[in-house]
Amino acid sequence: MVIALVCLFGYALHARTRYDALDLMLQANARHIATTLAGSLTVADRQRILAASVLAGAGARVVDTDNRLLYETAPAGSAGPRVDPPRAILEGTRADYPAVAALAPAVFSVRPGDGAFRVVRDPLHIRWRVYAMPMAGESQFLVVSLPLTSIDGAVASFGLLMLLCAVLAGVATLLVGWLLARHALRPVAALTARAIATLPSGSRRMADTGDDDELTRLAITFHQLLSSQEDTMEVQQRFIAAASHELRAPLTVILANLELLGRGAFRMDPDAHALAVGEAHTEAERMARLVADLLSLARADAGVPLRREQVELDRVVLDVMGELRHQLAGQRLEIAAFEPVMVRGDPDRLKQLILILVDNAIKYTAPGGRVDISVHREGGAAVVDVRDTGVGIAPNDHQRVFERFYRAESGRSRNAAGNGLGLSIARWIADEHGGSVTLASEVGTGTTATIELPAA
Repeated sequence: MVIALVCLFGYALHARTRYDALDLMLQANARHIATTLAGSLTVADRQRILAASVLAGAGARVVDTDNRLLYETAPAGSAGPRVDPPRAILEGTRADYPAVAALAPAVFSVRPGDGAFRVVRDPLHIRWRVYAMPMAGESQFLVVSLPLTSIDGAVASFGLLMLLCAVLAGVATLLVGWLLARHALRPVAALTARAIATLPSGSRRMADTGDDDELTRLAITFHQLLSSQEDTMEVQQRFIAAASHELRAPLTVILANLELLGRGAFRMDPDAHALAVGEAHTEAERMARLVADLLSLARADAGVPLRREQVELDRVVLDVMGELRHQLAGQRLEIAAFEPVMVRGDPDRLKQLILILVDNAIKYTAPGGRVDISVHREGGAAVVDVRDTGVGIAPNDHQRVFERFYRAESGRSRNAAGNGLGLSIARWIADEHGGSVTLASEVGTGTTATIELPAA
């Protein structure tokens, strides 16, 4: 459209400039002839002056008020057009350029003065540009005419040239624009449903094209979103599978013991009866803990906000030690360093965080081992260290132990009571309080779990 408008305006400006320039030249010639004829007396002199002064290829006539010819000079091979000067002057000037040329501004200022311009066709249907004007001091009119054949041809040729340029430039622009748009929109094409559907599971990644434009960044962002969604779905599937497995085990034990109790309620040995009841109770407690942990993770995934209040972290540590002392089976639970520290957060969740770490330390520390707890302040952070002399964690498991339902092989073999959710919940609680939980461990030496929270 822009190319077409530019070519159309160029054609209009060219046409109007050519025709206006002709009008100025024709008017100047007519005024020159009229001035020259004013000093001549005889008809022969006027005829000679008229023939010598007229433009090449043009014709000139002098008529009276009744449009009777007094003398003239005509271009070779043509008598020139006939026009009524008084009537032409009365009707006023008429443009000789095409209507589309009116879209362009005037380059030359053409003022007809006392005369008038007109376009007239001769008997051969040739267009002539005519300028008629009264001669000063005489009851006569001068009519100067010039054929428009050459200018009409030039303007028409220029119009065809502009049309050809518009077509060729338009086709070239559309082709180049289509190629550029196709290249630029290639990342978007990769986002279509068909393209995504054809990608196999686990490979929904966008290849690096090396481009750095908005569409490429949009495509990369979208593919990252797909990747994140895919990873989330995989984690959710693993979570559901692991939760089903963890719940199925205690339910199986409980149902088996209940079936056993139901079949031998009146003839079962008291010791066997007590053992069946104890196993069912133990598995029910394990299942209750698992359900509570799942509820905590569900709240974490749902983004349930925590309470925010001033909490004495040292007092929370003392409460946790008091609750877990009855679980000690030959291990020593001691305070290595103790400093009053205030934090802002949810006291119940902070207690759960410390409880998880201390409980794990006790579970994976053999009798005779030691679990040390220290509370102190480092700069603007409140730090709680839980150090044990237990079995430790393999280097490959340092980060994976925070995954849901993941349990290192050494810990799983030593203690089957855990469900692999504790450290996941601990990390969530620390993150929600703007802190962190880290582990430093060596197999056979022990583990140190460090909690860092913003101090109040």
